[in-house]
Amino acid sequence: MTAHETALETTDQTDVIELLLAQHSMIRDLFDEVEKAPADRRAEARARVVIRRAMGKKPRRP
Repeated sequence: MTAHETALETTDQTDVIELLLAQHSMIRDLFDEVEKAPADRRAEARARVVIRRAMGKKPRRP
């Protein structure tokens, strides 16, 4: 394995870690939104968790 290949692996690992941390933060934000939503809007907020997570998209704030 060359130094270049090792550097690429490290970069790929960092990218994956950053991606996972971003997704974790996004999911926390979505669940916070569900928790803070009034009862009549909670189902809508919960649906955003499911849809956004399934599509791998960034959450939108209402």
